[in-house]
Amino acid sequence: MQSRRTFIGAAITASAVALAGCSGSSDNGSDAGQYADLVVETEQRPVVVVGQKMDELAAVPDYEEVTEDQNVFGSSASDVEYAVNVTLGDDPVSPDSYGTTVGSFEYDALLDDLEGNFEELREVEAVDGFETIEGDTLSGTFFYGTDEDAVAFANNEELYESVTATAPGDGTLLYDASDDFATVADIIGDPNLVFVLLEPQASDFDPTGDAVAEAGGIEVSEGESELTAAVAYESESAAADNESAVEETIVENQDGLDSVETEVDGRAVVATGSVSTDQL
Repeated sequence: MQSRRTFIGAAITASAVALAGCSGSSDNGSDAGQYADLVVETEQRPVVVVGQKMDELAAVPDYEEVTEDQNVFGSSASDVEYAVNVTLGDDPVSPDSYGTTVGSFEYDALLDDLEGNFEELREVEAVDGFETIEGDTLSGTFFYGTDEDAVAFANNEELYESVTATAPGDGTLLYDASDDFATVADIIGDPNLVFVLLEPQASDFDPTGDAVAEAGGIEVSEGESELTAAVAYESESAAADNESAVEETIVENQDGLDSVETEVDGRAVVATGSVSTDQL
């Protein structure tokens, strides 16, 4: 089983073309972060969400996954407030994916940034106020767009239209449609690095394989970072039965984490602890 450090690195690598949203807590009145307002409901499962407050992460020297001069759609990471990347389904080769990124962006800079990554780029009609670009690769057509305050991307047109519709508040959010997702999202809150898995196929937090959702929230800081993890089950009794096993599994799979404190909150096991930032 891979370490959680490996998971974070893989997730951020996968979100190299990430999209970001405004920083701060969710507009829907929940305790979850802004990513909760940017993840749309689809029929596909599992769902993997990675959310990053890019400007905050870039300002932490010990955290090497995001740097101040890192290019993000023609802007720099230090000028990007929040990035969300979502992967859908169980296709191991080419899963559906999308994201949203808010900061300050220019259409021409986005177009220049995409040049060389695609066999062909086409400037097409705007969608929901996002000036849109289509890009062809051997694996299919990708869609990118910006309204200057955000960049949106998806690897199919239907997803792209769903993503751009979230900006004016249209469409159904996963947070509202899935109680399992909302449960773990509310528990981890709004740190500067989050990952949420709905109906996970494999878990580094749950040794039983029975979890319906899990999430990790890390407030990345210089020296040590604070971790909150949540594993949700179908019932409160299942959570109580698995508390000690979850504690052991989290410590085993997170580099730099020697111990955690756990409690049962409804049908979720909640773990908190500190981890060395250079181990993330």
